[in-house]
Amino acid sequence: MLLSVITCTINLDALSKNKLSQIFSHFHQEYSNFLTPLLIVNQGKLATTDFFQQSQDKFTVFNQNNFGGTGGFTRGILEARKIGATHILLMDDDAVPDENSFEKTLKYYLENEERMEALGGTRFSSEDPEKIHEAGAWVKPENFTIVKRLAGHKISTKREKIEDDLALHQNMNIDYGAWWFFACPMRAVEKVGLPLPLFIHRDDSEYGLRLKKAGIPTIPLPGLRIWHPESGNALKQWYAFFSRRNALIEKALHTNVSTPRLAFELAIKYFYYLLGFQYDNVDFLAKGILAYLKGPEALEKNPRTDFENSRMLMGKWPITLSSFDSETMKEMSEKTNPLWKEIMFVFLLNGLLFPAKREKDGKFPIFTHADNICFLVYRHSVYGVGSKSINMVKIYRRKPKALFKMTANACWTVLFFLVRNPIIKKRWRKNFPKLTTPAFWENYLGL
Repeated sequence: MLLSVITCTINLDALSKNKLSQIFSHFHQEYSNFLTPLLIVNQGKLATTDFFQQSQDKFTVFNQNNFGGTGGFTRGILEARKIGATHILLMDDDAVPDENSFEKTLKYYLENEERMEALGGTRFSSEDPEKIHEAGAWVKPENFTIVKRLAGHKISTKREKIEDDLALHQNMNIDYGAWWFFACPMRAVEKVGLPLPLFIHRDDSEYGLRLKKAGIPTIPLPGLRIWHPESGNALKQWYAFFSRRNALIEKALHTNVSTPRLAFELAIKYFYYLLGFQYDNVDFLAKGILAYLKGPEALEKNPRTDFENSRMLMGKWPITLSSFDSETMKEMSEKTNPLWKEIMFVFLLNGLLFPAKREKDGKFPIFTHADNICFLVYRHSVYGVGSKSINMVKIYRRKPKALFKMTANACWTVLFFLVRNPIIKKRWRKNFPKLTTPAFWENYLGL
């Protein structure tokens, strides 16, 4: 057995100082007979230090243009394949594994070398080290929701080992394990193909669903503990285009949900975005739908154009940012409401109902829509979306002209999706395998 650990980065200097490099170095010293060097795909600036050059037996760096997380990991898989690796382990460059996680992964495959199983790690928050962020996940087929297994569960400090927590042994039939720590046999890659060139977002969930469909389960192995910082990019959202487009690709390939049902789900998303003055999200969703409807051939081009267009689209909707002190953000994060109250406050927030009450009270209670997103009303027709991880708030304002234009855009793309999706879905299912071959990826990456 030969295991290749793979990571990709845009900052080699930062990676050289990361605990990931130190932990792998110690791991390699003890188990070098079963390991290749850490395969690092650099998609950013060249290193200014020679840290990795001094330890070439433990680290191998490959430089290439930025093809996103998917392109970085896939390049690593191709290189692992060339040197005869029998198993691969994908890791984010900013993830910090427990010192035993590498060892447990290796020993699991040494003891079960013939079994075709993937392994997923349990992600803990760097900000709250005992709190699970995700231990595997499920993709709801009827909509665009990701259900995170054991999200919010706290490991008991009374237990000597993480794997002693009984909750980690329940509901283990997950759809996928995220690529902050994901391992699988190379034989599984040979069976289902390489990842799709999705740049970022939903690449791991699509691949997990593909493995599951082929009869290769992903096991959230108790004891694989990884710390990962909360995402502070929630306020940037340049990647939203990829998230929207890739979710539709995933639906086309792995679900049998009807086109009218998906169109209804898209319309619901549009409704809430428009209700909350989030015209940028409306635009990102519309562009994502249209990109999906171009079919699989559109993925064959260099992703740089899509990347630059998504950044330009973000610049099209400039949104004021302001900072909050940590106590205010903590207060915001602790206040949540049931769904019916969230809906009620959305209407109040936008002044569509009871505007007199809004003016009188000045501001309304805070409510949450996701793990790290909070809403706070300041005054009439203005509110903020805050990130707990970076204590920043993005201010949204009602804009009548933009509301009219984006509503028309939303209606058009939903109708276009209704007409085109039955045809495009068949094209995706028929033609996507050629995008997962080594020959395609070598040409795509310019190797």
